[in-house]
Amino acid sequence: MRPIIGIIPNFKEHSNDLRRSVFELCTPYTEAIGYSGGLPIIIPYDPNYDKILQEYTELINGLLIIGSGSDIDPAHYGEQTEEFTTKPNKRRTRFELDMLKAFLPLNKPILGICHGCQLINVAFGGSLIQHISTQTDFLSHTSDDLVISHKVEIKRDSKLWAIFHPTTTHTKQYITTNSFHHQALKVLGKNLIAAAHAEDGIIEAIELKNHPFCIGVQWHPELSQDSNAALFAKFIHTSVPQGNTSLSMKLSR
Repeated sequence: MRPIIGIIPNFKEHSNDLRRSVFELCTPYTEAIGYSGGLPIIIPYDPNYDKILQEYTELINGLLIIGSGSDIDPAHYGEQTEEFTTKPNKRRTRFELDMLKAFLPLNKPILGICHGCQLINVAFGGSLIQHISTQTDFLSHTSDDLVISHKVEIKRDSKLWAIFHPTTTHTKQYITTNSFHHQALKVLGKNLIAAAHAEDGIIEAIELKNHPFCIGVQWHPELSQDSNAALFAKFIHTSVPQGNTSLSMKLSR
């Protein structure tokens, strides 16, 4: 059986009728997981999700925390909301933080994309630049999400380096990525390392120390699957349950 990858969707609350509220998820996320050998499932959450949180963590083999059009409430990292910070999706953020807290001790793989990267940082006590454009000396990080935007330099001794440089013949230190985020990591969370930076110094990827696979990236690899195939492949391969050697060998080919 393929490894089951749980994806936390966005929650869109209906302004007039809560019964018409929806969970939503862009299809490239599920496509990237499926193409890489995983079995994607969407994890819904209601106000009483604490009763089933443990069952979710036991069911899935890997966790994907996706991008978002909403910002994380700055109260989570001890700051006041600034002018350009968008309205937070408090229901979603609360579930993501609780799910991450429950999932981490199991040492199962976690991949955070854009907002997901920022959420991992905040969960470990880090903070965010609330609006990159109000800072000086930074590139624009909000170009079209389907366009290659800038170079990202990867730290040599990181897990990300090993993913994008599988052999010693791969010596190029940077990759090129899309970029679609108006916020960025500021203070790094406890036990996290900066695994990659943009040319302007913005942190573009993080990893959790002493964890098999807990990686966050600021770019959207699901929108550039060809150039990010190795990242999804490693995420899925690491999600294979121990003892499932036949599937592990199949994914390695």
